[in-house]
Amino acid sequence: MAMPYPKSMHVPAPDKVAGHAHPGLIFSHLFNGYRDDFTDLEETRRDNRRHVEISDPKKDFMRLCQGGQTAWRDMRDDILARQAELVRRLGGEAFIVSSRPGSPFLTGIGISHPLENGFLWHPVYPCPFVPGSGIKGLLRAWFETSKTLAEKEKRTLLKALFGSDHKDPKKAEEDFVNGGLVFFDALPAGDWRMDIQMLTPHMGKYYEKGRKKPGEWNTIPADWHQPVPVPFMALENISLLIGFAPSSTAGDIDDEQLGMIKEHLLAALNELGLGAKTSLGFGRFQLDESESERLNKTLEEQAEAEREAAEMASLSEEERTILMLSRKIESAQNHQSWEPGQADFSSHLKPVLDEMEVSQDPHLLNLLACQVLEPWIRKTGKDNYWKGGKAKGKKNWPNIARAFSQRNCN
Repeated sequence: MAMPYPKSMHVPAPDKVAGHAHPGLIFSHLFNGYRDDFTDLEETRRDNRRHVEISDPKKDFMRLCQGGQTAWRDMRDDILARQAELVRRLGGEAFIVSSRPGSPFLTGIGISHPLENGFLWHPVYPCPFVPGSGIKGLLRAWFETSKTLAEKEKRTLLKALFGSDHKDPKKAEEDFVNGGLVFFDALPAGDWRMDIQMLTPHMGKYYEKGRKKPGEWNTIPADWHQPVPVPFMALENISLLIGFAPSSTAGDIDDEQLGMIKEHLLAALNELGLGAKTSLGFGRFQLDESESERLNKTLEEQAEAEREAAEMASLSEEERTILMLSRKIESAQNHQSWEPGQADFSSHLKPVLDEMEVSQDPHLLNLLACQVLEPWIRKTGKDNYWKGGKAKGKKNWPNIARAFSQRNCN
């Protein structure tokens, strides 16, 4: 099999780089199913005695493009978290949908390619994706075909969300403007399975030339035509991160309106479908509640970490030290057995006291005694641990014990 490149370019064979190279680059640049003279594709070879297919240049090449998940898996969580965080900061909605059982997903099937059926890979990340414009088009189609909205209400909604009440400028009541929503590319939120399926046109010449050359034996719809199976790639068991947010020109879109838009988008994904061949049941998606909850939990943790970082940045060094040690003491107290001598005490509380003992600043030690140590002792009743000649705390942490006995908390 040949590739359409000069031999001097030393282009790597796709089977040598499959699995660790970007599958989109392999798919778009390294097709190797041509004959040596590039007049046509290699012929499919069959074993007629066993009635099995030995090789098919199209299917063989598709199998080479099925890799790439390992590379995407390594970077996936960070990329999805960044995109979801961006949506959150813009005041939008981010959630995860998964394909319904028995509903494969096709993306980019109309892209020109020697396979006859294209496939859309992300230009940067090693994964398939759906452009934000595709999500936007699906939601618009849902509103345009809605039977529950009055015509005037429908036009108002289309104008507000998409910038025009009709796609045709001649039929639009007002000039086109920027829409009220920004849609983000839908990226895979988990692993997927790529399946090779078949499309079998029975009357290809009729569809291709029937209008230009009517009446000829090979351009009329009849049962003597030779079916030509055409393979194409489809995705099974795929989940996608969907995100949209108000645009800078949207005005005030509250949470209730965003929730309404989300419900309509989920209904469109479930009933109309996303991608190609939706009339055959392809591209149906439903909300993945567990993964969406996990995503929201991650975003909440990130927001909390940001708030804590902002709080810490606003404090003086002394205040940061006291706050951090107070939190460590509080965390240690959440363990059931943290009496001195117990394992939990050594692993959780002792390092905090060791950290406090290092300080030689009398003022800081006094603050630590008043704001960290005293609340702990008041809560646990461990006052005798620091008082008396044989007190273990006095022996192990003399600076802390001295500061505690001489503390001035006024």
